[in-house]
Amino acid sequence: MTLHPRANIHVVHVMPDHGPFASNYTHYVAAARRLPWLSVVHPDTLDLWWPTIQADPHVLVVLWSERAVPLRADRQCRIVEVYAEAFGPFWLSAHAAHLDRALARSTELDAFVVHTPRVAKHLIAAFGLQSVVMPVGWVPDFRRVPPGARTRKDVLYFGSATGKRLWSAPALFERCASLRDASGAFGDELEVRLYDALAAVTLHHSDVWTTSTWRLWQIAGTGAAAIFEAGTELDASGTARESAPDLWPLSGSGDYFVLPRVTEANVSLVARELDRLVADPTKLAESATHMTEELRAWPIERCHEALLERFGR
Repeated sequence: MTLHPRANIHVVHVMPDHGPFASNYTHYVAAARRLPWLSVVHPDTLDLWWPTIQADPHVLVVLWSERAVPLRADRQCRIVEVYAEAFGPFWLSAHAAHLDRALARSTELDAFVVHTPRVAKHLIAAFGLQSVVMPVGWVPDFRRVPPGARTRKDVLYFGSATGKRLWSAPALFERCASLRDASGAFGDELEVRLYDALAAVTLHHSDVWTTSTWRLWQIAGTGAAAIFEAGTELDASGTARESAPDLWPLSGSGDYFVLPRVTEANVSLVARELDRLVADPTKLAESATHMTEELRAWPIERCHEALLERFGR
């Protein structure tokens, strides 16, 4: 395995290629073609690689899903796991269970990989989990859809059918004629639909202050603008209030739009705000371009810098 010239390690990403992982998998396979110190291994083939990987002190394994690996007390490689779940005052029981499993595995791992500095600080301060920041990252020239003139008219929503999305998404569909459901579309199918969209809308599954930023990297470069629901935090009195979504490394200066936090009482107001945004396609296009230019400054190799510094020899 070729080692990183400065850190003297080889990074092996163990990543599924389906569902919400599909775009990330495609991007990282493309990156591995030009970064000799990076490899991508599908979980189904990990057993074939594991005897070599676990005995190599110059290998750093990045697990992108909860998959038990045959950890040995005498293993020489380092192992980190991607933690991309939500945090907030009213999160789902499934996400609390995910955190419990992470806490149980923490003694077997060298660290967790998270998508924003704020999440890293939270994991360290609240739970004592060693965390390293690594957003997905930009991959030059990975797009397979020609970026020529497109007829953009729809606004896409894509997200799992769970939590408050079970009522918030249908309520917005009823009120916004331009909103289309792309849930269940992943990888190439999602990318093609994004190329034909004015914007992509993300709704939270619960009242949280951060969720996975994978959608940023799925949207970037397609020409669709990003619209996110506001986050939720508790003030000193314990009252829920709106907060800016945690979308690092974006600056929040014209690179995405924020909808009010959706409640049953204000869903019509949110729908009107979405219609107002959609009515200005020029502004949407400008925001999409701004977001892409900001994220283009974060290629995958830059996003690995914290990992390489932490685990380099």
